[in-house]
Amino acid sequence: MKKVILGIILITIHSNLKAQTYTPVIDTCSYLQQFTGEWKYVNGTDTIKVYLRYHRYHSTFFGPNDYFDRLWGWYEYKQGNTVVMSNYQNRFTTLPQVVTESYTNSHSIIMSMPDCADTTRKLIGQMDDLNHPTSTYRIVAELNPTKTQMVFWHTFTMGNFHNPDIEKTLPQEFILIKQ
Repeated sequence: MKKVILGIILITIHSNLKAQTYTPVIDTCSYLQQFTGEWKYVNGTDTIKVYLRYHRYHSTFFGPNDYFDRLWGWYEYKQGNTVVMSNYQNRFTTLPQVVTESYTNSHSIIMSMPDCADTTRKLIGQMDDLNHPTSTYRIVAELNPTKTQMVFWHTFTMGNFHNPDIEKTLPQEFILIKQ
């Protein structure tokens, strides 16, 4: 009788393990490729340059076969001739094909489309405040119909919950022009 019960338990465990298979995350949208390049904002003496690169990569964060399409970006913020913050010099670095949890990167913007088939031309993502390493902006960008202008704004700061009133370095909203 013990052998029968043990056999039933082993069969049940084996079937439960097989039923819990991993489903890969495949979040691809080659439509993002058209946003690659330099975008620029100028207002008086303030200048913001944003460089976006389309990147398809394999990630091991959640499982072995996850693929993502994203826009990775870098920016420079200048007041007059003074660079307030920048990682723009990193815009042509080699991007990893596999991103692991231990990967530390040099990009400061990552964006995606909520729905690749969406015709509203909206992008969402996050952007690091280079002057406040613990602060990350939640960003939204919307393109005009000709895709030559991008209204870019951040909705709130993530990460710096112990000091939510920290002053943001960048303007809350600005319009970038495709260069």
